[in-house]
Amino acid sequence: MIDAYNNNITIFLTIITLIFGPDLTSELGMLSLTYLLNIALIEIGLNLKLEKISQKLKKYLRTF
Repeated sequence: MIDAYNNNITIFLTIITLIFGPDLTSELGMLSLTYLLNIALIEIGLNLKLEKISQKLKKYLRTF
């Protein structure tokens, strides 16, 4: 559910950024570009955490 929501928001903001992004004086363009970048950075951080936890879990399960 959250992934679908993030994908929809990302697609919407990408389209807005493509429309208003080249005009960096536009508040909507800058706001959407910043928000899109924040979502991307959060997703990267969460994926890294998930990967680390997954590796720890695999090591833990190997001990059994």
